[in-house]
Amino acid sequence: AQQWILALKREFPGVKCGIVAGGREGHPRSDRWTERALQHCPAADALIVHTYTPSGLLGRVRRDITAGTEGTVEGAPDVSPDERQRLELELLGTPAGFAKAMTTAYAAAQRNKDSHRHGDKEIWMTEWNLRADRDAFRGTWANTLFIACFYHAFLEDRMVTMSHYHNIVSPTFGAIYRGENELNHVRGRNLRSTPYALSAGGLATSYFGRVLTGRTSARPLHFAVPPLTSEEPRLATVWGWRANGPAGEAAIVINLGAAAQTVRSGESLPPGARFSQYAASADTYVTGPDSIPESRGTLAGELPLPPLSVTIFTWSTPLTP
Repeated sequence: AQQWILALKREFPGVKCGIVAGGREGHPRSDRWTERALQHCPAADALIVHTYTPSGLLGRVRRDITAGTEGTVEGAPDVSPDERQRLELELLGTPAGFAKAMTTAYAAAQRNKDSHRHGDKEIWMTEWNLRADRDAFRGTWANTLFIACFYHAFLEDRMVTMSHYHNIVSPTFGAIYRGENELNHVRGRNLRSTPYALSAGGLATSYFGRVLTGRTSARPLHFAVPPLTSEEPRLATVWGWRANGPAGEAAIVINLGAAAQTVRSGESLPPGARFSQYAASADTYVTGPDSIPESRGTLAGELPLPPLSVTIFTWSTPLTP
């Protein structure tokens, strides 16, 4: 790998190359994999990381969910599938259960960043997603917000310079539904997905894409609201990002709380900014383009943020030289 990277850098000045980081902890082959790889390949610019995590509902821990088992793993095999999904949705309907899921996503992203810090090496999250093959959680609006928490954690860290949601099309992880049966893991609901519509995870990717595409810098937006839970790492109840670049300025603000909040126009969100707002209950299934209601308007003074909502703002201003 070292010889290949050096050759590529000679032929293509400025090119960056990454090497695959170590995987599961405790596995003999993974023991100090990254450190050993970097000893033999110091010219690498980045570490390539893959990460998947369950929703955290039912208090279960990560199981052996390795590649090749996609779509087949049951979330809690000690109870029947029907009972498990009923319990999941019941917990998801409580503030504590929903907060547990969001904190699980945020903590998983933080954990994977922290475990792959090696000097000045960039972190490339080239494959990541929720792993909830047969869970009722997969496909819900909560699933959308779960993925948003990953994006939030990645944006917070300057060493994470690449993020690839896995993947565009697939029966378990796809950002786009291939057909009508992409939600057939949900028991007793007879849900039909809309072919070529965005999935729950696809919606989150789309929201952040609308804010970040054509923009070259971003800064966090902070709000005076207590954190979602007291667990570490602390995840804010209301958080956002403001991006700037050739496409103008845009922002995304997410309210993960069970209560409505309010944002006011000012320096961070100027009056006259156009907004699109999306909100639903945590257990609403994203089956197609009309699953999550959208409201639009122009920011003037105060704007309510409904519980479990995503609000996207756009406006055009001269760029700072």
